[in-house]
Amino acid sequence: MIFIALLNSVKQYFVSKHTEQSLKSLDAHSLRDIGFYQDNGRIRPLSGTQPDQSNLAIHPSKPKAQPSDG
Repeated sequence: MIFIALLNSVKQYFVSKHTEQSLKSLDAHSLRDIGFYQDNGRIRPLSGTQPDQSNLAIHPSKPKAQPSDG
């Protein structure tokens, strides 16, 4: 089980490195078009830091009343 987790971590590392290298090949205008910018050699999102969505639990809630509901 630990071996599989280690392999998944290594895979994720190489996938993220490949993605970063692909984005580094784009010019500043193209990066802005897709929502990124280059800062000191790193590719960063324009919107700031995003929380990791995989750790967030989805809690079903009752829909709120809207003014158009009558």
